[in-house]
Amino acid sequence: MGDTIVSTLLQLLVVTFIGLCLAQPTPPGLRARITTKGMDYVSSVAVKILREKVRGIRIKDVFGESHIGIGDAKYSFTRMQLEGFSGLGTKVVPVAGRGLEWTANIGDLSVNGGWEYELELFFFDIDDDGSFSASVSDVSFKMGLSLGRDPQGHLTARSSSCSANVGGASVRFSGGASWLYNLFSDEVEDLLKDELKEIICREAIEAVNDDANRYLSRIDLSVGLGKDDQMMLDYAIAAAPIFTVNHVETYHKGDVYWTAGEQRSSVRGPAPLPESTESSSMLYVWASDYVLRTFADIVQTHGILQRHLHPNDFPIHRRGVFNTTCHVGLCIGGAMAQLGRTYPNTTMSMRLASSVTPNVTITPRGVRLRFQGSIEFSANVLGEEKHALTANVTLFILASASIDAQNNRVTGQIARHRVRIAVADSAIGFVHDAGLQFSVAAILNMFVVPQLNELGAKGISIPNIGEVKLVNPHLQLFQNAIMVKTDVSGIPRD
Repeated sequence: MGDTIVSTLLQLLVVTFIGLCLAQPTPPGLRARITTKGMDYVSSVAVKILREKVRGIRIKDVFGESHIGIGDAKYSFTRMQLEGFSGLGTKVVPVAGRGLEWTANIGDLSVNGGWEYELELFFFDIDDDGSFSASVSDVSFKMGLSLGRDPQGHLTARSSSCSANVGGASVRFSGGASWLYNLFSDEVEDLLKDELKEIICREAIEAVNDDANRYLSRIDLSVGLGKDDQMMLDYAIAAAPIFTVNHVETYHKGDVYWTAGEQRSSVRGPAPLPESTESSSMLYVWASDYVLRTFADIVQTHGILQRHLHPNDFPIHRRGVFNTTCHVGLCIGGAMAQLGRTYPNTTMSMRLASSVTPNVTITPRGVRLRFQGSIEFSANVLGEEKHALTANVTLFILASASIDAQNNRVTGQIARHRVRIAVADSAIGFVHDAGLQFSVAAILNMFVVPQLNELGAKGISIPNIGEVKLVNPHLQLFQNAIMVKTDVSGIPRD
């Protein structure tokens, strides 16, 4: 039925997926759930980012004095720099009703730096310098996290608490009289432990409050649909996230609007989304058929469901069906004799238009679509289109939807369809509904359905969220909703 209508049908199937990522006044159009499995992955990514942030960090210079039995020593430790972790263990768990708790056992850290000292020994001043390396063991931290939303609908993250622990530290000096330097190594070790506790929490808090929020603020809150993004699917967060012991859930608007002027649909709100205890995947997204209904309302309101079909729109070996006089095989003039007598030896064109907003419902068996509209038949006579008749048409379609996990594409097929036709007016005399019904059904079966299924088999790519890629996604249909579950991979960068 042409690129516009074909794209619309396919988008009705794919738009329900779009979207990372429960007390609300009205049910949402989209719901996202991150399970503990997903949070473990997110936390491992976060610690890898923290590892990169920590490596190379400078520790502030330290100056001090110490009486070491043989005299008073002034010392300084400078150019101290963290070299990174030697171990890693991390976990994020939801705290029901409060937020998240992020714990990480970093393992061992190494620190390098330089030292200097001045020693007043009786009437002599002695000074020396060199380098040192330190190993810090059993480093861990615990952080409380709260999630919310900003006025635009982005997810936000904020540290609510942080504590760090350092088990032990060992310092090895190089150069000079090591027996002397080791006299105040305990002071250095205590200094490193205190300083590292401060650094770890400072960098972890910065990773959440600054880096994470900067990344979250860059995530688009809508995705374009239709030609030149005439429409947008709004998946901004509609309410603050809710935490249970097994997962975090976020609720999103999930409505389609006309881009120019942000004209919104007036269809009734979504039905409650189905409850589920699923937790085997990292991420779950439920989409209400409210998403599809707002989409259908917008395309109807703005006249997208209209198409002018001409024989040249179809393969040359199939164009004979539009002839008013049958030469080989079936043709529309053979099914409607009055048409063939009035306009012999020519072809027909059709104008299709939806008259009311299509009805779209998701069921466990498939996506049901019901279109009501009209078809105007015109004869192509000497370069002009002569009106022949107009028919009212109701088209029922049951389409399946699935995900090609290997290629990360949403695919669809028309499982069943049927059409009802009734003549509304005729300029060529009496036309039997049965003949018209036969002609339209033949066009659907020979042209429209195969084209839709061919495009549906190719599918539409599932969008990744920034640099986060979906792994092994699966789709399941419920009453009035679609669920997609998936694992994820990828590390977001600054």
